[in-house]
Amino acid sequence: MRTNILFLACLFTLASTGKLCAVTNVFEYPLVFRKHQQLTGEFQRAMQARNFAEMEHICRTGVALLPENPVWRYDLGCALALQSRSTEAFETLTKAVDLGFRDDRQIAQDRDLTNLRTLPGFQALLSQARNLRGKPVDGQPVLTPAPILDGTVHINASNTTWDFEMGHFRTFFVIPTNPPAPASFAAQWNGPAATQIRPWLTANNAAGNSGDFYDNRDDGHSRLDCTPFPGLTPTTYDADARSHNAHYGLNTFLYNGVVLGNSSVAITTGPLWRSVPRGALTEGPTAAFLFAQYLHNQLYFYPAHHDHDASGLGDLYPVNQPYVLISQGSSGSDQPFLQAAAATLAAFRPETKQLLISRNLIVPTLQMLLRASQKNVVNPEDYLTGSAHPTVFDAANLDVDRMVRMAHDLATNNIPPIVALRTVQEQRALPGVDFFDTVNSEALYDSPCVISRILRSMAHRHTMTVSAQLIGMPADGWKLHWVVLRGDTRKTSILPLKPDQSEVELSVTYHGGRFPAHPGQPLQTSRVDIGVFASNGTLYSAPSFISFFHLNNEIRTYSDDGRILSVDYNVATNRYVDPVISRTKAWRDDYQYDTDHQLTGWTRHQGDRIEQFNPRGERIEATDKLGRPTTTRAVQYIPRSFANNASVPELIEIDSDTRIHYRYKSDHDLTGEVSSREKVNSEQ
Repeated sequence: MRTNILFLACLFTLASTGKLCAVTNVFEYPLVFRKHQQLTGEFQRAMQARNFAEMEHICRTGVALLPENPVWRYDLGCALALQSRSTEAFETLTKAVDLGFRDDRQIAQDRDLTNLRTLPGFQALLSQARNLRGKPVDGQPVLTPAPILDGTVHINASNTTWDFEMGHFRTFFVIPTNPPAPASFAAQWNGPAATQIRPWLTANNAAGNSGDFYDNRDDGHSRLDCTPFPGLTPTTYDADARSHNAHYGLNTFLYNGVVLGNSSVAITTGPLWRSVPRGALTEGPTAAFLFAQYLHNQLYFYPAHHDHDASGLGDLYPVNQPYVLISQGSSGSDQPFLQAAAATLAAFRPETKQLLISRNLIVPTLQMLLRASQKNVVNPEDYLTGSAHPTVFDAANLDVDRMVRMAHDLATNNIPPIVALRTVQEQRALPGVDFFDTVNSEALYDSPCVISRILRSMAHRHTMTVSAQLIGMPADGWKLHWVVLRGDTRKTSILPLKPDQSEVELSVTYHGGRFPAHPGQPLQTSRVDIGVFASNGTLYSAPSFISFFHLNNEIRTYSDDGRILSVDYNVATNRYVDPVISRTKAWRDDYQYDTDHQLTGWTRHQGDRIEQFNPRGERIEATDKLGRPTTTRAVQYIPRSFANNASVPELIEIDSDTRIHYRYKSDHDLTGEVSSREKVNSEQ
């Protein structure tokens, strides 16, 4: 059915009233995307259930939302074909082809179209798709890359589209093909490390900043002065983009050029206060875009604000990552890093920079150079320690002279590859049994350079198998290194499963609460970081990370053999945890086991109320004479809404509409069998 294509032309959006209204420009598309995502999820569930009528209903809603979208139209045709409504199906599929769905191979092989395959109109449909493949769609907007005018490049509706597959804007600039020689900028170059860079520019032995762009996303609050970096071109957002706030906060654009950007803003009030990067890194779907940005030569800088304070709540980030750079402090703390990155782009040798651009390795290389050139990274082996790879970077450790010198020395035959990670095997935790929250798993997200887990399960040890491969540059001569960068090495193990360390088993024993991010330092953290690097003996790659985040809003007690004995959420209510990650709970669970140490259930204490649960997470309503459950009730966990927008919402337990009855084979049989499931009034 559905295939991966870009959604380039849409005519309708959702206004704030929730009603469909005509789109006026591309910058309204994010509103459509929210509804599109919701419908896509509903469609996938209906497709798995093979509910063809529901699939049709959802597709018709999608077509009404995006009438010029070929994929919703194609899916509607498939839903009609599955119901043997061939005439309607052919009409709909023909319209989908007209609108741009022209993958004749997909159409020919799609099992959902089996009912149409022997009908005369099917070959005509295939011929239509084949003949129109690669041709423009009538009425589809034509994108026109924007040239540099008056020292700036404009972002507007004529050079911007919305990618519905990934959920971001794509904007195109005219990249100079014959820029002035670097030597012509030498006298005007006044950025950091100017005494080193000017002679390189004079000799045309440094690339300079021609073809580089700067994107400010805080209304000029912390704008980089591009004057000392001749050739560095700032972006400008037109009135339509600004009126829809497309110019502000977290970057949501992919460009076709090298871009440095920043947004020195934060949410400072309310229960969801946070820095821009914490907002991005607590939303799993954002990781896909951050990685796309990483591989599109775009590096953005954001202040940590109060999300990384030794005298405050400590390090609140649930994951470490190389995709964006977070600066210690608030407004303006990003400026030294922006200047250092612009200088480094100028210092690359022309041939090196061109290769980095063509291989989409600008950002990984900048990240490696920044980390390796810090003042606290004295020896090569220091690069494989946590101090070289903090969550948030302190400008006091910047050594721009060293950073640009390393960049200038980087040859085309010595560029590090990217370490791409993949989860091979992992233990799974069940919501409502192994943990209680509003999410379905411990995975925050998986992306090629970042794997992030929130340790919700009551298991004493989390184990997973991860593989790594080198991409972007030839892997010959490069070896993999797996290192515990943060956390107790006695509680964290890395077991190689292959001689080349391309696959390892990671095991993290529960650390509990907060602990020092680095020995002897006051900054507190709840996160264990494992870094993965490639090395050729002289250089290391940028890091890829696997992060394990412990929840601070609970106090756990384990037996000597690793069995969970109790979890007290009550006494931890004053311990801050991002409410996007976990909700506060007002109870304590005490766990029980049989003589074979098998879990038999737990007792929940909520104020004066005491409840019993079986090991399936069902509340026990009745027992037999031996104390075995005979009637249980399934429960659900939902958050109580924010009170006056001032406090964190509490997770509460509510009855579901299902009651379960058990029977036993004998008085000595400890394993109950479900005898019936009864639907009851949820208010009982």
